[in-house]
Amino acid sequence: MGHECTYPAQDGLAIEAYLARPNGPGPFPGVVVLHARNGLLPFFKECADELAQEGFVGFSIGWQTRVPPNEERRMPSDQEVMNDVAAGIDYLRTQPFVDITRLGVMGFCAGGTQTYLAVSTLDAFRAGVPHYGAPRRMRESEGPAEGQLPTAFDMADKVQASLLIVQGEEDRAIPIQDVHDYRDRLQSLGKEVELAVYPGMGHAFTIRGGRSYDEASATDAWKRTVAHFRRTLMGLP
Repeated sequence: MGHECTYPAQDGLAIEAYLARPNGPGPFPGVVVLHARNGLLPFFKECADELAQEGFVGFSIGWQTRVPPNEERRMPSDQEVMNDVAAGIDYLRTQPFVDITRLGVMGFCAGGTQTYLAVSTLDAFRAGVPHYGAPRRMRESEGPAEGQLPTAFDMADKVQASLLIVQGEEDRAIPIQDVHDYRDRLQSLGKEVELAVYPGMGHAFTIRGGRSYDEASATDAWKRTVAHFRRTLMGLP
């Protein structure tokens, strides 16, 4: 029961999205999906469909709507993305088949980084699964740019969600040490976090259809992702 849709951002802009729901009246727990750098491609809509098959409302947000993919690799600011995710939560709140008290968020690559920021700045999420996001900043900057938030590492104390981090051991974009440091910091703060490192895998290995896709590792990572949401949002083993 998936379909493309839009919802209003806080400034009125129509944000691209894709919503998939299980059969039945619900209410069902929801999972927000944040795509990788190149927009709301079919795979990220398929993620919402597959989440719906598992009993969740899958809501894939086109977080690049206001600055679409471009050759200069410009993206919306961190704060703009968080505002648009917050507006997406408000949209889900109007859907009677969504249990707004049971929300999770997951994302891939740049969307994985935004997942880290979402669980650090938005209190609606009970669970998060970043697939190879950056707990420290990926892009170099001489100083704080307008709308740029502190890194996830710097905001670790604000995390209330239960996290499962999916990471490739050979990821050249996200240093594995940064991920271990972030995991250790969360644990030192008493946060609930699990790290799943996949040996031999590089960046973006779970994006079906991508050049780095690895079916065996991606299948296992998806099973772990669903299991994490089933446990944290459904109370299932």
